[in-house]
Amino acid sequence: YYWGVVIAALSAHTGYTPDELHELMKMRFIPKVLALNDGNGEIKDQYVLGGSTRQMSTSEFHTFVEQVRQFAAELDCYVPDPGEL
Repeated sequence: YYWGVVIAALSAHTGYTPDELHELMKMRFIPKVLALNDGNGEIKDQYVLGGSTRQMSTSEFHTFVEQVRQFAAELDCYVPDPGEL
């Protein structure tokens, strides 16, 4: 459902590839901050990466998918509910 419906609809609507959108959604909704520091522990730079969906529980993944669906709705991109298919 996530790849075949949600991400596919967003891809068709935005023109971005499914992989690009998946990475963007991970950065937006499950960000992972990577801080680079010098040898003394002082932070020199920070980067935001997308977290992993593979390690999510079913409930966590459901929440993530709903966040992505809400994001799509804000872009006026219709994503059908799982029961509509």
